[in-house]
Order: sequence, then structure tokens, then C-alpha cells
Amino acid sequence: MSITPITKEQWVKVAKALAYAFVSAFVVALGASGELSKSAIAAAAVAGVNAVLVACKQLFTDGEPQG
Repeated sequence: MSITPITKEQWVKVAKALAYAFVSAFVVALGASGELSKSAIAAAAVAGVNAVLVACKQLFTDGEPQG
């Protein structure tokens, strides 16, 4: 297992993961507490951690098309 450069398609996966994580965490946090201040910070933190983890996974995923 070796680290490879992240391709454009893999960066798109990272961006999608960031968006999905932010939206899902934000909606749940807002619905549970009814406040926006701490909920928004928590949602952004969850989204950031998720995006970093997806980026790390993509480093170890071969970016070549499977065919």
C-alpha cells in the first residue's frame, strides 16, 4: 500500500463528502437544539473531520480508472 497523488475525480469525492457531512450534521444539530450558534460550529467540525478522513482514504486509493 503506497500513497498516490489525489486525482481530480478523487477531489470531487472529497468535496461531496464535505458537503454531505456538513448538511446532515447541520440539519440534525439544528433540529435537536433549536439554536444555531453551537450547532453550526459542531456541524462544521463534523464535516471537516469527515472530509479529512475521506482525503486520507483517497491518498491510499489508486486513482487510475478501473476497466
